Amino acid sequence: MKFPERLQQLIIENKSVLCVGLDPDLAKIPQLFKGANEAETVANFCKAVIEATKQSCIAYKPNLAFFEALGDEGLAIYHSVIRAVPNTHLVISDAKRGDIGNTAAHYEKAIFGHSKADAITVNPLMGFDSVAPYGQHEDKAVFGLAYTSNKGAEDFFSQIMADGKNFSIHVAQKLAQLNNELSTHIGMVVGATQAQVIKPVLEAHPTACLLIPGIGAQGGSVQELAKVLKFHKAPVLINSSRAIIYAANNVSNMPEWKEITCKAAQNMNADLIEITQYYV
Repeated sequence: MKFPERLQQLIIENKSVLCVGLDPDLAKIPQLFKGANEAETVANFCKAVIEATKQSCIAYKPNLAFFEALGDEGLAIYHSVIRAVPNTHLVISDAKRGDIGNTAAHYEKAIFGHSKADAITVNPLMGFDSVAPYGQHEDKAVFGLAYTSNKGAEDFFSQIMADGKNFSIHVAQKLAQLNNELSTHIGMVVGATQAQVIKPVLEAHPTACLLIPGIGAQGGSVQELAKVLKFHKAPVLINSSRAIIYAANNVSNMPEWKEITCKAAQNMNADLIEITQYYV
């Protein structure tokens, strides 16, 4: 099944567009999950988050940086965590890779060849040849950075080009072109914190599945995002990380931790219901 069709089906079946980001920061992980070493602590925590939230989301987005920071064991823990994700859910590898030719081909082999990831985030700014090596998998997706949720997006994505358009629109047009040429679905990452300015970006690539960070701890408005997405027909994933996975940091027992974390995911899913209804 092609990636957009699978995503659409999951939204319909589960009444959810929620993606839970797995950003296991050792400085924030509760003592409840302390293992024999840092890697075991991260594994314990991420697997508990998956167990607590799987009823309210349809995808998980492990951020590779947090696993690579663990050293020699980091990639093994990353793989063990994504193996813990139910087959009923998507896995988005948040790698933000961006390189060309043979290097990109090896990144593709690492993410799509040796893990169960269904999609990857990439930085497409080195050009088509940095995205094309991921392009032979119709059941998978690449989410290209088109207008990110951080303040630094102003440095590049909001800059005006010679044709009078934002640079982000140019990126979206190029990603749309690639989507027509490759088997893999080429979607976009657009930040919920940029909701008031991303409408022309979406219009430049109207068939793009979207991965949308910025809701929750980053302060993006669900209401503003809903207005923008009302006419975007391709299915979306809306990511929340810290607002869910660290919602129960002040508790000292596992049952209460699981209950609060579960409730945080349920509440976020409920907050997104207006957007979810666009795609069911």
